[in-house]
Amino acid sequence: MWSSPRSCPTSGGCQAAVYGERVYIWESSGSGPVITVFDINDGSELYSTPAITPGIIEQKGPFVGPDGTVYAPRGANNPQTDFLVALEDTGTTFVEKWRVPLGYVPFASFGV
Repeated sequence: MWSSPRSCPTSGGCQAAVYGERVYIWESSGSGPVITVFDINDGSELYSTPAITPGIIEQKGPFVGPDGTVYAPRGANNPQTDFLVALEDTGTTFVEKWRVPLGYVPFASFGV
């Protein structure tokens, strides 16, 4: 087993999503929350997205679709920052596939 220090954006944003050999989490950054990926076998931190949108609040966990698409539901009750963002994990970085506006749904759960 392993553990790794991390910084959760806020209380509801500490959940993790697992797909294959990867663990996906939100982390805080100076520019806004980022999605970070860890290796499930040894806990090594691999890479992170740039900030999804500005702000510090994130109360919904990421989730992963059956095709490996990582979904980052970003919400802070602000139409300028609140989006559902789909990301492709290339194995070395993330590539944004699309984003759509997301209403304010704090502490929500999502799934595919």
